Amino acid sequence: MQAERFILQLAEGIIAGGGTANYTAEGALAMARQVWQRLKALGPEAYPCLWEEGGLRFVYQWDESPQVVTVMLWDEQLWRDMAQVVVPPGVGQ
Repeated sequence: MQAERFILQLAEGIIAGGGTANYTAEGALAMARQVWQRLKALGPEAYPCLWEEGGLRFVYQWDESPQVVTVMLWDEQLWRDMAQVVVPPGVGQ
C-alpha cells in the first residue's frame, strides 16, 4: 500500500516536472514505476544515485532521513528541483 502511494506521488512529481513531454497520468505512472526500479537497482553504492529519463533527472537521496526522490528539470542553466517525494520506510532499499 505504501509502495503504491509512493509511486503515485512520484508520478505526480513527473507531471509537475514536465520534462520534454506532456505526460498523461498513465504515462507518468508507468515512468514512475520504471524509474523507481532503475534507482533501486543502482543501489546505495551509487553516489549520487540518479537516473535521467524524458528530460528529467531523478535523484534518490537514500542517505537522507527521511529518504527522498527529487525530480529535477534542466532549465538551460542548471538542474532545478521540481518535486520531492518522501520514500516511506520499507519501500526503499
